[in-house]
Amino acid sequence: MEVLQLRDSHLPNAELFWFLNEVQQQLLASETGFTDTKLQPLAEIEQEVRQYLGETPASAQTPEQLQQFKQLIQPYGLMKAEELNILNIRPKNLSELWPLIEQCERRLTEEQQAELVAKITELLPYTEPVPAAEGEADAMEVA
Repeated sequence: MEVLQLRDSHLPNAELFWFLNEVQQQLLASETGFTDTKLQPLAEIEQEVRQYLGETPASAQTPEQLQQFKQLIQPYGLMKAEELNILNIRPKNLSELWPLIEQCERRLTEEQQAELVAKITELLPYTEPVPAAEGEADAMEVA
């Protein structure tokens, strides 16, 4: 991976997730791994970030979806930071979309807002994982 221009663009959570998984696979394939004790904290941080991102919409996104998202979002005239937030958070309704777009009510009509949320949920489907503790508690209540 080579940095072409410093701070030229931002990295979506999905790309970071893919990169960290690739690094983990390379470490597992190598014989040495994180043998240096100075690097052990880095391995722990990477593991925590990978685990966190695995519980977000980023874990379900594909490179093709990211390309389609870039095309889908262009007509709305959003800033790059707004596009990145929408991609990373993947709003499911208008109340989740509004904080992601500065002056959303002024810049987009209600129809455009609803259309955007509908397109996002269609293009980037995601079902939030149910934590094991909650799932077990729900199963006990039903029984």
